[in-house]
Amino acid sequence: MKVLFVPWGLATHYFHMVPLLWACRAAGHEVRVACQPDAAEAVRNSGMTHVTVAEGHDFNAEFVALAERLRGAHRNLDGRELKVRETPELSPEARESLRKIRFVPFVNAAAAMADDLVKAAEDFRPDLVVADPMVLAAPLAAEAVGVPLVHFLWGPALLREIGFPGCGTPVDTWSEDLRGLYGRFGVEPRDTHAVGTVDTCSADLQIPAVTDRIPMRYVPYNGPGQVPGWLGEHTGRPRVCVTWGTTTTEMSGSDNFVIPTVLAGLEGLDLEVVLAVGSAERERLTGLPERVRVVEGLPLNLLLPTCDALIHQGGSGTMLTAASLGVPQVIVVTMPYQQLNARQLADVGCGITVNARELTGERIASAVSTVLNDDAVRASSRRLREEILAQPTPAETVGTLEKLI
Repeated sequence: MKVLFVPWGLATHYFHMVPLLWACRAAGHEVRVACQPDAAEAVRNSGMTHVTVAEGHDFNAEFVALAERLRGAHRNLDGRELKVRETPELSPEARESLRKIRFVPFVNAAAAMADDLVKAAEDFRPDLVVADPMVLAAPLAAEAVGVPLVHFLWGPALLREIGFPGCGTPVDTWSEDLRGLYGRFGVEPRDTHAVGTVDTCSADLQIPAVTDRIPMRYVPYNGPGQVPGWLGEHTGRPRVCVTWGTTTTEMSGSDNFVIPTVLAGLEGLDLEVVLAVGSAERERLTGLPERVRVVEGLPLNLLLPTCDALIHQGGSGTMLTAASLGVPQVIVVTMPYQQLNARQLADVGCGITVNARELTGERIASAVSTVLNDDAVRASSRRLREEILAQPTPAETVGTLEKLI
């Protein structure tokens, strides 16, 4: 079997796919990755081969501009000057207009990727295409070579909740540009083109709308790294990891960079604090408390097994890595897309959510004390880990995919 994997153009989205890629290779199948430039290094570091698509397209710049445009739309709706954080009452027409605007960068990315991705499929001639549902050009590639398309989820199914095209959303709500793109390739748009959805969330953590699940165990992969000597040392105090996603740092703006507030809240607690960040976050941090150990580039799957709790921004990879290891979590929500992850995690009893707008050092201290000492939270975290481990392994999932072709 030949499988073409198509991740979204972020390393963190690609990381979710890596265990399945390895499992396909180990089963003797031939795999290739078609990716946007920003994910290419991550693909190579994972030991896989790739072809680059949409070489000159900068999705991140478009998305950041969109975020600012949406903030401006909320501030000036109906001619009123609104506070940045105020949520106005929207008419159905205005709500639909804003919904479509949110998808414009993804439609533009599909247009930029389409020719390259179809060519990559025609050159490789896969038996199956496995794609991130954010890649709206993936159905074009699968249809071009007449093979099934499978979606690969990277957490709770946010795209289904927001009406993202291709995720069960009626075709008549798609933009004219997207329908026109499908028409150009002779593909009839459908509510969904995928024959199934690989899902590494447990059923309890996932939203009920995902009815075509192909369950797979979440196996943490956070990129390559070196095991530091101090990792196995124990101070006798609880070890708490604080981490923050680079994507969140870039997208949410400087007003929502809350690590200094988080660290200030932890100072009064008898803890060992490990701050795991990327270079973008490290550059913003000055005057760190002496008791905070700062690490860059240390994969979370190495660090978290030694930790008693995790504080983070609500990214799916971070949340699932901690969940698969049974680590209780505190999520500080700064962006709308993180709210679903935080809600689902809280609903299964494995963590506490703090809204960044209401963040204080005292609230962080209280939340961390709770997840460290509340027997119910810790028991729920262990139970969620067991549910994740009970799902089929990536190797077993390969067998399920073989039956689709």
